[in-house]
Amino acid sequence: MDREQLKKLDKLCAGLEKFKQACIDLECIRSGNESAFEFEEAYPGAIPSPFIININVTKKWLDGKYEVNALNELIDLLYKNVTSETLENILTIRLCQEDEFNPVTYDSLPPPKAA
Repeated sequence: MDREQLKKLDKLCAGLEKFKQACIDLECIRSGNESAFEFEEAYPGAIPSPFIININVTKKWLDGKYEVNALNELIDLLYKNVTSETLENILTIRLCQEDEFNPVTYDSLPPPKAA
């Protein structure tokens, strides 16, 4: 990663802190769970590369909701808590259910193909 990408990543991290705290306040993620809120580059090495946010929600929060309603709730929360500049850098939000017995796993996008 070059300096510009690192600056962009730092800005994104700072921009998402308010959203992460709102998720904790809503009790959809646990504050002590380090893997509850992660993000990664969608196309590593591409400049600029949008990011994917992985939100590993608690079973308790997700129970009783249709997954699409849960995702809509998180998207509304995202729009209320981040700047438009941060929103421009987000490609996708992945909603996963946390499992205390098995770590959450999800497939990443394949590496970009050479032209």
